[in-house]
Amino acid sequence: MMRKNRGYIQLIRWGICLGMTFMLVLGSASVAMAAGDDATAAEIPTTETPTTTETPTSTEAPTTTEAPTTTEAPTTEAPTTTEAPTTTEAPTTTEAVIPEIPIPEEPTTEEEPPKHAPKMIVSSVVTEPEVVEPGKDVAITVGLYNTSTDVALYNMKISYECTSGELIPYDSNNSKYVSNIRAGGGTSLIVQFHVPKDIMNYNQKINIMMEYEDEKAMSYASSETINLNISKPLGFHADNPVASQKVESGTIADINMNLFNTGKSMIYNVYCKLECRGFLDSGTYYYGNIPPESSITATLNPVASNRQYGVLGDPKAEKYGPVSGKIIITYEDESGEVYTQEMKISTEITMPERERAEQEPEIKTVKYNSQWWVSIVVLLVLIDILVIVVAFYIRKHRV
Repeated sequence: MMRKNRGYIQLIRWGICLGMTFMLVLGSASVAMAAGDDATAAEIPTTETPTTTETPTSTEAPTTTEAPTTTEAPTTEAPTTTEAPTTTEAPTTTEAVIPEIPIPEEPTTEEEPPKHAPKMIVSSVVTEPEVVEPGKDVAITVGLYNTSTDVALYNMKISYECTSGELIPYDSNNSKYVSNIRAGGGTSLIVQFHVPKDIMNYNQKINIMMEYEDEKAMSYASSETINLNISKPLGFHADNPVASQKVESGTIADINMNLFNTGKSMIYNVYCKLECRGFLDSGTYYYGNIPPESSITATLNPVASNRQYGVLGDPKAEKYGPVSGKIIITYEDESGEVYTQEMKISTEITMPERERAEQEPEIKTVKYNSQWWVSIVVLLVLIDILVIVVAFYIRKHRV
């Protein structure tokens, strides 16, 4: 009996050992599978885990201790084959699950309205003197204006040049620096030139160049052109008037005068007017325009009267005799400015033939009454000469 019980106890011990061994093997397989799954999830490229994890296919218990044949203890059989999952297969192809990386959203900002490029323009031009003449100096004040209402300008460089090169600048440096100009603000530039006397082009162009930056240091450039009109010299010249030395009262005088334009521009609206005592008022004579580098002849035909006639006459003066006066010449340039020049004139007004005929008999009587005195004087002189000659002749022959 005791021997039979020892056999049972021995079988129980072997069963317990087999069970514990099975539990250890099963735990090791589970740990290995968990480690393989973690490695697969961590790798982005496709990673294959070991395709088969084999546990021992069979665990044999020790040979059965047989009890006496007649009495069979209930056989406690350990499972002849303790199959852990014979094949622990990870998926043959484990596709890596790429986690979605959230894209950070850009902060939404309201778009600023576009800003136009700032621009500098010429707002005003003032010359001193107002009329620029060849051979003179001129100072030009140029006003510059920032057209932008919201952009200030910085580091501005302003330079200028005469396109023809005929104007001579006073300063050797033809540029100016301005540190900043506020939005909608402006500045001024003063330039000085000498205008040569022999200048060829009377419409000069001056370029104004500007370089500047905005508050973000963006560079800009602009340029403007101003015109400088130079007055053309007229070069008007008038010869002395030519008139007859004597003009009979009641006749038309013939007065001629040459007018020259030696300049480069047209002379407009030439008028001549005679103001002289002894001539009837003949009004104003119009001769039109004189082209550059040409001449015309002005002819005046006033009617001679006498020295007592008209506004310039003198009632107490002799009616006839020398008279003097002037010819007033007026003309205009291209701008409409009027110029005046005076030329002196002199002549003599004589008695008309009709009055001379009426006074002639009286003149002849006076001549007749005075001739006998002359005859007596001449006769006495001749008698004296004759007496002296005869006396000298007689005396000489006596001797």
